[in-house]
Amino acid sequence: EPSIDMSHLRVLLAEDHQINRLLVTKILNRVNITPILACDGIDVLECLKKQSYDVILMDLQMPNMDGITATRQIRADKNLEQPYIIALTANAFAEDRVNCHKAGMNDFISKPISIEDLVNALKKASLSQKTGK
Repeated sequence: EPSIDMSHLRVLLAEDHQINRLLVTKILNRVNITPILACDGIDVLECLKKQSYDVILMDLQMPNMDGITATRQIRADKNLEQPYIIALTANAFAEDRVNCHKAGMNDFISKPISIEDLVNALKKASLSQKTGK
């Protein structure tokens, strides 16, 4: 849908694999989002010290600090403006989904990522931002 414009969303993409970063960035560019990139959970926490984000697309399996650990640290920090966190993972089992929600993630997209799934998740994030939920 070329008419979708989500340029109002500040998005942080946490993904350690370059190909996945390029793919997700291309999808985001189609809805007028230029993400800030992070390679691991430590990078995510550093980025959050500099500015707030509306959405974090968080890969679960990254070196140095994984997505679950980073999410728990974000949710524990009451001084941070809390972003909408969407898990990105190749592990699409129900147990993985439960672990993501327990850690404080808001949504879950399995890899390979489809344009439709990502856009729908961003729509939910945008709605959540507007309603404050």
